[in-house]
Parts: sequence; C-alpha cells; structure tokens
Amino acid sequence: ETVRAAGREEEGSEEERTGEEEKARVKEEMEEQEEEEIGELVRGLFLSNSHSLVMACLRLMRKYFDNVLSNPRESKYRRIPKQNKAFKTRIASCPRSRFLLTAVGWHEDTDSWRLPADAKLRKMRQAVEEIIQLDAKTSSPLADSPAEIPAAARSEERNSLEASLGRARCMLDLRKSLQ
Repeated sequence: ETVRAAGREEEGSEEERTGEEEKARVKEEMEEQEEEEIGELVRGLFLSNSHSLVMACLRLMRKYFDNVLSNPRESKYRRIPKQNKAFKTRIASCPRSRFLLTAVGWHEDTDSWRLPADAKLRKMRQAVEEIIQLDAKTSSPLADSPAEIPAAARSEERNSLEASLGRARCMLDLRKSLQ
C-alpha cells in the first residue's frame, strides 16, 4: 500500500512538472509571437505613410516609451494628451500608429492615451528595440532609399507587410477577446 501511494505521488509530481513545462513552453511561444507582432506593427506603418512621417512618428513614440521605461512610476509619462501638438502632427497623423500604441499597452480615452500603472513594459522595450534597429537602417547612408528599390520588390514587401499586419490585428483581437 505504501509503495502504491509513493508511486501515485511520483506520477502526480511528474504530471505537475509536465504541466508546468507545457505552460512555460506556451508562454515562451506567446512572447515570441508578441515580439514578432510588435516588429510587424512597426514595419507596417510604412504601408500607407511616407518615410519621413513614419520616422517622425516612431522617433516620438520612442521618446514617450523611453520616458516610461526610465521613470516607470511617474504618472506624468503614462498619459499623452491627444491635443499635444507633437502628438497630433507626428503620431495621430500617421495612420495605423494607434495599433502600435495599443499593442504595447496604451489605452485610448476621449482626450488622451493612457498607460495603466500595472501595464507590462516588456512589449514597450521590444518596440523601442525595433524602432532603434529600423532607425539605424534607414539613417545609414548605405540604406536603400525607396526610389532605389525596384517597384516589384516594394510591391512584394508591401504584400508581405500587409499579411503580417493582418495577422498582428488578429492576434490583438484574439487577445482582447480573451481578456
């Protein structure tokens, strides 16, 4: 009887370990998908906007995100008034920018964007990394200007980005429905 009980305990702990390992694996996969999603949203801004508008938008977003990451407890950095001139001209005027703000945790109110005090900052860090990488590529004198990229390649990249953006939107919708 004691041997059977000990065997059941071992089976139970083995099942618990397997369950915990599965949870960890699923969590890791979801984090990887979120990282891909953030990158796709950043790159997706180029689909319907000029290069200069997108770069101005991303640089201001980076400034907002850096302020939050450097001062996570400061409430003044967790609110962006919609009437702020820089926000209106650089971010609000850039279609699809709201998808990126939402993906990293910001919530839109009637007069501002707010980042909840309990928001996880990992996605925001990922967005900053994506913006830095993109900025480095496009600011380089060796970076291809849009005029130097053949039209067929631009079209193929656009189709790929649109498909990626569609997947990212589906992930956001799914995540919202699960909350």
